[in-house]
Amino acid sequence: MVKIRTINQGGFGVVSLYENKGIYYAVKQLLNKWDPRNWKMFAREIDIMQSLNHPNIVAVNSYNKDQDNPYYVMKYYKEGSLRQQINIMNNQGNWLTEKSASAIVLVLARALAYAHSKGAIHRDLKPENILFDNSNPLIADWGIGKFVHRQSKVYNYNGIGTPPYCSPEQWNYGKSDARSDIYSLGVIFRELITGAVDGDIQNNKLKEIVDNMTAYHPEYRYQSMDEVANEIASLYQYSENPVNDFWSGFGKAALVVGGITLGVLLLAAIFGD
Repeated sequence: MVKIRTINQGGFGVVSLYENKGIYYAVKQLLNKWDPRNWKMFAREIDIMQSLNHPNIVAVNSYNKDQDNPYYVMKYYKEGSLRQQINIMNNQGNWLTEKSASAIVLVLARALAYAHSKGAIHRDLKPENILFDNSNPLIADWGIGKFVHRQSKVYNYNGIGTPPYCSPEQWNYGKSDARSDIYSLGVIFRELITGAVDGDIQNNKLKEIVDNMTAYHPEYRYQSMDEVANEIASLYQYSENPVNDFWSGFGKAALVVGGITLGVLLLAAIFGD
């Protein structure tokens, strides 16, 4: 494979674009591979992704966990991330319909319910970690994810995660379980509805759901992602595949510029290199 460019670099990994016989791949490699803690986290990320088989969770094509050269290979998702779409909407002064925002959160909640049922929690949910395969959203970057048993909690050093999406108990005390993912998804939900992570939701039912997802104390949140998915599913009549409702609502929120909708401009932006 031939390296084309660096896509992104995080706290302990770098993702680069590679090409092989006309096919593009994203390769994540470990930084500071001399650090045994970093290596353990990287190896665990591979293990988590290998254990999950879901259409809305990024899959690993191949990998190497040897400490001298740890990496994994996945499909290159040129359609970009949910963050890119949020930025484009912000720049244009437009936003999603409530049904559209609810639809994509429903898809993500169902994927996370599956992950939780397999004993995996993400712990770093944010729009940057939601990628798109054509129109299909996928949860990526399980770098600080953990395997847990049901009803158990994970303890780690303080400050792991990304504020403001990180749950208070995870950020302040290094303690997390499935309810920490519920909190993070609730923050994303609020941002999609209002345009800000601390925005004011006008729809009473949506406000109730998001407030329950983002309660400060985990015992006052929904206790499982299945509960979240069921609450959201009761809001609207969704398509058989709620992803269609997300893109439909995206179009309705689009600004028409010279007869070209923001949805078209968005696709041009995220499909271009």
